[in-house]
Amino acid sequence: MQCPAIYSSEPERLKALAEYGFDREQMIRSLDPVVHIASRMFDMPVAAVNIIGSEYVFFAASVGIGEVDMRRDVSFCAHAINQA
Repeated sequence: MQCPAIYSSEPERLKALAEYGFDREQMIRSLDPVVHIASRMFDMPVAAVNIIGSEYVFFAASVGIGEVDMRRDVSFCAHAINQA
């Protein structure tokens, strides 16, 4: 897979994540209902909300997924944020 591009707006995006208090080490429990609803709605065993940090992607909330440590450069999600 090709590594995702990093745009000039990256410092602002990372600053916004920091201001919201997103942390790779801590799940965001308020998003738990979202992933559970998505899992049920689409009849899928897994669902997740990912946050793309400077070097890693972390799971802010998930259902049906064990512990995951994913580098940004191999993440599909890092490509997705470039499409906005």
